[in-house]
Amino acid sequence: MIPLAALVLLGLTVYCNLEFTAASGPGFWDPVVAGNWVAPGIAFAVALPGVARQVGARLRRDAGLTAAGDQTAGDQPVARTAGGQESVVSE
Repeated sequence: MIPLAALVLLGLTVYCNLEFTAASGPGFWDPVVAGNWVAPGIAFAVALPGVARQVGARLRRDAGLTAAGDQTAGDQPVARTAGGQESVVSE
């Protein structure tokens, strides 16, 4: 239910923030550019939910939105090298 509500909210946000009245000129391309970003993102999340979950976990961690002790990328453990690089540990 939550992902569906998020998609509706995303669509409403895009719809309310774009001006659809431009028949020509630069404003004409705003909905096209927005659709070219939103549609592949939705397709990616639907087609590869596991990868999308890992990307989301990594983005949350990189933005500092996870707890300090959380060392996971989605459901997989992450190893840190001496240089600070991270890699998903395969079991």
